[in-house]
Amino acid sequence: MDDEFTVDDLNIIRDEIRKNYSARADLIYKETGSYSVAGGVQKILWKGIEEFMNVVYVAETESKKTSARYAAETYMNKYNARLASTKEAAYTLLRNTTT
Repeated sequence: MDDEFTVDDLNIIRDEIRKNYSARADLIYKETGSYSVAGGVQKILWKGIEEFMNVVYVAETESKKTSARYAAETYMNKYNARLASTKEAAYTLLRNTTT
């Protein structure tokens, strides 16, 4: 993605989770491209949504790690958001999570 992550984008993800899973979902989010998260999306996520349980960001570059760390410490904090360097490490973090 090289744009802005909008409320419409968030609603697409939420709809997919509701259609394909019976409960809240853990998410692995790989940081790619250059984009911003719209303020409206941050506000919704800060308040909390029922579809997300745990979130792990996969970020390989220092700038992506900085961005993911900011999200994890602020508007994604409700979702036990953490940071990993690889998809495999993200799966391990989720497997070891009991929330």
